[in-house]
Amino acid sequence: MAHAADLGPQCSQKPKKKKIPELENMPCYDVYIPQVLSSPTEWKERQDKPMPPWKVRSARKASSRPVLSATSDNQTIEISPPSPVEKASKWKNVILTPPIKRYAGTTLFTDRHAHDLYSELVKKGQPTFYDFETDAPKSILSLGRSDGYWVSRATKMWPSTTRCEIIFGTDVYQEPGQPVDTRVHWRGRRILEEGFPYPEGSFEFIRIANMCLHIRDEDWGRLLAEAHRLLVPGGVLEVVDDVFFFPSIPHSRHRSRGPRPPKVVVLKLPKAAVSEDDASDSSSPRSSLDSAEMDLHKAISSGHRREKEVLIHPEIDLGAIGHDAHVLDTVSARELEFVFEEMLKKRFGITSDASKVIEEALHRSFGSSMTELAECHIAVPPREYFEEPGEKPKDQERPVRKRSGTLSHLIRKAADAILRHDDFEPPYWQPPGLVYHWRRDGESVSDLKLLKLSPEDLELHACQNIQTLLDCKAELVSYVNGFVDAGETPPIDPEELHLCFSDYEQFKRKRFNWPSESFEGEGKSNLFRRFSDGNLSIRPGCVNGPGSVEVRTIKIFHATKGYD
Repeated sequence: MAHAADLGPQCSQKPKKKKIPELENMPCYDVYIPQVLSSPTEWKERQDKPMPPWKVRSARKASSRPVLSATSDNQTIEISPPSPVEKASKWKNVILTPPIKRYAGTTLFTDRHAHDLYSELVKKGQPTFYDFETDAPKSILSLGRSDGYWVSRATKMWPSTTRCEIIFGTDVYQEPGQPVDTRVHWRGRRILEEGFPYPEGSFEFIRIANMCLHIRDEDWGRLLAEAHRLLVPGGVLEVVDDVFFFPSIPHSRHRSRGPRPPKVVVLKLPKAAVSEDDASDSSSPRSSLDSAEMDLHKAISSGHRREKEVLIHPEIDLGAIGHDAHVLDTVSARELEFVFEEMLKKRFGITSDASKVIEEALHRSFGSSMTELAECHIAVPPREYFEEPGEKPKDQERPVRKRSGTLSHLIRKAADAILRHDDFEPPYWQPPGLVYHWRRDGESVSDLKLLKLSPEDLELHACQNIQTLLDCKAELVSYVNGFVDAGETPPIDPEELHLCFSDYEQFKRKRFNWPSESFEGEGKSNLFRRFSDGNLSIRPGCVNGPGSVEVRTIKIFHATKGYD
């Protein structure tokens, strides 16, 4: 697989040639592009000493916020090759025992944030998408949640509920972090093997949420038939399907809109420009990173020009380099996502048609007239949908910096002048939230609304499916190595797989044209203050409009058991 870092001549090994349609007509540049969030020293060490194929190192930068990846900071996970016994054994579907995602603390953290998102979408005062109004159900059955997070909220909002049962897989349970209500009862059971331990008509409400990565498509019919048996006449079943898909990747906003002539910048140096500061500054990490990012040739003429003038002329289109690096990262991400989807289908029997399978199974058990479907479409909005006409983007304002007379500072200043060109769009910007709207039977039934989120929550909700792939690193490594053990050609080179995961995680924010690090300062602009005042002017059709990226589609199925 080609990487952005493989373009430079400093690489110790040439990448394997591979035909990629998107890259056939790409221009080549004699420049080294460092990987995002990595220093040249780290790349030099990784090139000289390749990482062992069975060691996967997390590339996430140290952060004060909770880490979502399956590995913690600066931690190495040893992944041993599959043993002959594991290779021969077939996966046995056990409902509510997740065959893919292991319920570590990070995964539970993600699940709780999903419920926090749902609580913003439901009617105020209701813990479910179904509106019970004032007639709360007396008995509840919850399937699939392991720590009682949703149940604890439901019992607080429904004080009249007298009984709440939670069924979980025996290897999923985790002790709740808060005192459990005496009305709540926990049971560990493999229900597709052992069956439900309840008689017919035991519950008024049954909830199944986010189980599409834990149940094979062929098992949904049997599960929903059992749910129909357990409901009382007039009882309600709610199935929440947070559809698993990978968001599209928009074009880089650093791309050039057309060819531009070379630009020459002449800088007048002060007398003390070349001093001891330059010697110390040239050895700094920032100076090394600058030299790696751009190959700028400086020449001091001694003839008709004065010795205090420096001529700086770029040999390459720096904007095109940034765009082509984005293309490389896009191709790499799409390839990894394709292999993950193939693993779900071939190894676990899970496809992207789970919603269709659920709908057909509900029609068979409850009848089409007793089944309803609502869809909530959530998207990352583009910048253009929020800016007032003629408003100057915040990132186009030049920050105030301390003056410096060093030569390296003047070179960086020249590079900024070269990149600041009218043919370029504003680079990175992170919206203050997500936009969503509701649909029924293919028709929009609500206005477009903005869900204001902090930068951290925005990343959590927008990148949930991306993070799921990262959490399933061990499963995907085992799947790829299975091809090697069988003597077949793997879809991805196993020796490059750990680098693919590192690149994929680092590309998680840049795929949306967000800054590499989330920070509160960006949300404090005039744009954010306008949102805080509630004066929203979002154009209709933003979710499916140009520039928007749909990141979540939540399908809610409601089925009512008849009285006959």
